Amino acid sequence: MSKDEVIQKYETLVGFESKTGTLFDVIAEEDKKKLEISKEKLMEFKEKTSGNDWKKVWGGMPEVEQEDLYVKNLNVNFKTMEDYWKFGELIGASLTERTKSVSFPVREKNKIANLVWLEKEEEK
Repeated sequence: MSKDEVIQKYETLVGFESKTGTLFDVIAEEDKKKLEISKEKLMEFKEKTSGNDWKKVWGGMPEVEQEDLYVKNLNVNFKTMEDYWKFGELIGASLTERTKSVSFPVREKNKIANLVWLEKEEEK
């Protein structure tokens, strides 16, 4: 089956009729329009960020206050894997052979689905 036959069969099945050309021509035209829009946005961004003026790019953004999550970091070495596993049990951590760090007390991982963005309403 030729390419044109496949296109005609598909267009017949989905009820697609176009005065501008085949389905593939229409899709290609839409992609071209999206690409042009993307190029425009990129040029706008380049103009906005030219000269590496961070105030121009980040101006008006709210201040971020990051509190220290931990008071102290500690490297712990183990002579055997058995010692490593016992340590995990002692602190209640689910360690694996690939674990690189652990917090104490052990924190639950946040599920992204449970996170919500909240904004303070402006007082009138």
